[in-house]
Amino acid sequence: MTEALYLSGRDLAGLAEPEEFVEAVRDGFKYRGEGAPAMAPARIKGENTTTTTYTVEFAEWGIKGGYMYSVGEDVWYTTPLFDTDTGEIVAILDGAVWNPYKTAGVGAIATDYLAKEDADSIGVIGSGGIAKATVELIDVVRDIDSIEVFSPTKSSRESFAENIQSSLGVSAKAVSSNNQAVSDSDIVVVGTSASDPVINGEAVAPDAHINAMGAAHPKREIDVKTFEKVSKYVPDIRERVFGNGVQTHFRSARGFLEAFDQGVVSEATLHGELGQVVAGSISGRTEEDSVTLADSVGTAIETVSVAYMLYKKAKKQNLGKTIEFIPRHESGKLN
Repeated sequence: MTEALYLSGRDLAGLAEPEEFVEAVRDGFKYRGEGAPAMAPARIKGENTTTTTYTVEFAEWGIKGGYMYSVGEDVWYTTPLFDTDTGEIVAILDGAVWNPYKTAGVGAIATDYLAKEDADSIGVIGSGGIAKATVELIDVVRDIDSIEVFSPTKSSRESFAENIQSSLGVSAKAVSSNNQAVSDSDIVVVGTSASDPVINGEAVAPDAHINAMGAAHPKREIDVKTFEKVSKYVPDIRERVFGNGVQTHFRSARGFLEAFDQGVVSEATLHGELGQVVAGSISGRTEEDSVTLADSVGTAIETVSVAYMLYKKAKKQNLGKTIEFIPRHESGKLN
């Protein structure tokens, strides 16, 4: 028998501070940039439900694992962790509670390396959990003074601004258009489920950094006009941009590919993976840069990094419950 730790959402809620999410994701992308193997997301779509999976291995931590989640009437997230040497299962985490923060960690570290050092204003499109978490974690890496948010529902954007202002102690206001939110913002966060572009590139500041937080094919949050201004396009995993397989193409970066097909960007615009930037093998922002854009649709890099951090904290606090697994070579004893 193998014993593994199961950590429920109740065990994990509020377990880590914003800084801990940022540093866990930073470490994971650094290891990726140094060669940690990771796969691009793969998705199987049924008539009414969709299942997505992706994996990564971090030899430095002795951990490998992934994310599998199913979307139907709701979303169910599962994160298993395995020992890299023995393959033995170590833990299973319910991923729902901390999902926005592991995703937000990508936006935060992308901002740290690709935004201006003195960036202090954020324009937000979207008012959901991922948009909120991303703003909270960006505040860890930059001294933010002002935030403007737009989403189609007036009450949602007003509630978002009120909550952010209260939690971060910065000026935050709801605005009546996406152009208003984006215009003059040093950092742009796009966190929506929109099928069509939600920002107008003509309104994007000439030296802004944009975090596109999850619109994958067939969705497209970023318009071609924005890509006309981009000097560095940095995806989480390069494979999914020009993915050859059906599954990787399904999760591909449609915004970039639309601009590519129109000749607005080239392969040279694709600067490299975010992990390469974090590891220092390619540059972050330079004085010559105009608009930078980090594109993330979710990988196991941030997921397993955060899961491992939470697992260690939970172990120290004796959280969770032990469950038993039967390895294959022992299963015959049950017959």
